[in-house]
Amino acid sequence: MTAVVRIGHFRSAPRSGNIEPMLNARHEAALGEIVAVHRALDALERSLVVSARAMGATWAALAEPLALSKQGVRKRHLAVDPIFARRGERPPTLAEYHAEMDAALGVARE
Repeated sequence: MTAVVRIGHFRSAPRSGNIEPMLNARHEAALGEIVAVHRALDALERSLVVSARAMGATWAALAEPLALSKQGVRKRHLAVDPIFARRGERPPTLAEYHAEMDAALGVARE
């Protein structure tokens, strides 16, 4: 039988050297609350971004208060963006754009 030694919130079997985290009920409850707060804040952020975009705010204007780049804000919120939703289709990828441009230039050269 191996003795278990407690070190803070970890327990260790001294002979094997294995350390595995040991959470008590207080830690589990607190971490669960943090997850719930994250979800609520994410929903609030989405709601505010949708509202701001519907009133004409640009990605660049939203970037600074969210401490992200304009590309980061766009990537995070594009799925719920009311302006993008009105477009009817997604914008082309860079590869698709270049293929279209190459095809257009090839036709123009003929």
